Amino acid sequence: MVVCNRCGKPINDNEPHQCSAGAGAASSQHASSAAEASVQQVSATAETASHKTPGSTVPEWAKSIDSKNILQLLKNPASARNLAVSDWVYAVIAALVSALAFALFGYTLFGSLFASLMGPLSLLGGSGSLTPPFSFFIQLFIYQIIGLAALFISIWFISRWKGSKPLDLKTTFVQLAAMQMPFGLGFVLAFLLAIIGFSSLAVAVAAFTWFVSVILVTTEAMEQTEVVRPNRFLFITASMGAYFFLTYIVFKIVVM
Repeated sequence: MVVCNRCGKPINDNEPHQCSAGAGAASSQHASSAAEASVQQVSATAETASHKTPGSTVPEWAKSIDSKNILQLLKNPASARNLAVSDWVYAVIAALVSALAFALFGYTLFGSLFASLMGPLSLLGGSGSLTPPFSFFIQLFIYQIIGLAALFISIWFISRWKGSKPLDLKTTFVQLAAMQMPFGLGFVLAFLLAIIGFSSLAVAVAAFTWFVSVILVTTEAMEQTEVVRPNRFLFITASMGAYFFLTYIVFKIVVM
């Protein structure tokens, strides 16, 4: 009698043989494959959920920040001319640091002046505060942002007139704003001097920082837009005139 090598049951030539051992192996193999697929699906779902966790997500603009570029801008602000519009994060950082440091310097300086003026009144029984309101700090911050915007717009507008290779407005804002990176440190130094009581020196440092900032931005814009030498005097004069005029108009509107 012929028997099956797997299950041991006799094999009848007239009937088809269904091997129970083969069916069990196939069934176990199918179950194993299904279990493996289920484990892979659960792992993929868990990995996707971990990536979607709110605490672990990092914005794309934050990923693009490179400390080497920031250090390069601090050492050589003219390197901002190599930045593209997609590098706007460096311009925002530089402008915010400059405006924040300027506001700290101005608030501290005027706070000391305010205290010196209000001190005699407090001795006479006055109830006024010896520090200016915090809204004054916010105003100084906004004024610095407005001043930088007025400078950039003036230079961009004049470069469209006298420049051989004028830049678009977005590129101008990104590059000129990123050049402000080291000047925030200048206003920080003025702020520290104002804290320890060197008010006159603090004002001198802040004025020097602002002056160098305007010179650097103007000269770099003049070089990058390829202003020819005969037009440079007119470019500088018109840019500075437009800057002061625009700043005056904007401040008059804001103050009123």
